[in-house]
Amino acid sequence: MLDEGDDDGHLRWLIEAINRCYFPHRFAGIDEKLCLWIGHRLDEQPTKSFVASECIPFIRLGLRRPRPPDPLADALDHVADHLLLGLRDDAGAVSRHLSLRIDAALFDTLWSIRSGLPRHLINPGELNRLDSFVDRLRGATPENLPRFLIYNAEHVASSAVQLSADRGRYQRVDRLHQDGPT
Repeated sequence: MLDEGDDDGHLRWLIEAINRCYFPHRFAGIDEKLCLWIGHRLDEQPTKSFVASECIPFIRLGLRRPRPPDPLADALDHVADHLLLGLRDDAGAVSRHLSLRIDAALFDTLWSIRSGLPRHLINPGELNRLDSFVDRLRGATPENLPRFLIYNAEHVASSAVQLSADRGRYQRVDRLHQDGPT
């Protein structure tokens, strides 16, 4: 899987891949904050639109690789088959309870998403794991985004809605394009 040489780079890669599962176009800060996406649908069909108004910043997230306890580490030939992406506690440790287990299957899914594979072609079980993780992070005191991000998969339309400082009214709506950050 991922070696430990560049955890910040790996973390940014994973954040971007998860964000792209819900919002496939690049946006400013796509790898700096994990947006907390909410799906909207009106019937029993798969969710076709997503909105994010809150996020967990990069600095509050971390990676953890399972290891045997120190006294056993030299005696065991242990190779981790997964890593955890999770919320850091006040001491900087990655929470086991607010984490996502990234095994080879989920890593392959994230690689495919980041490479442009549309969400509707992804294994529903892997999507459920991502959705569950994002939902659990809502209880972790997320930060408000300066603007709402909206993606409609049916119309392949991405928008950003700027709100007033008190979040009481819309100030601006921008259509985002697939070719890069705005």
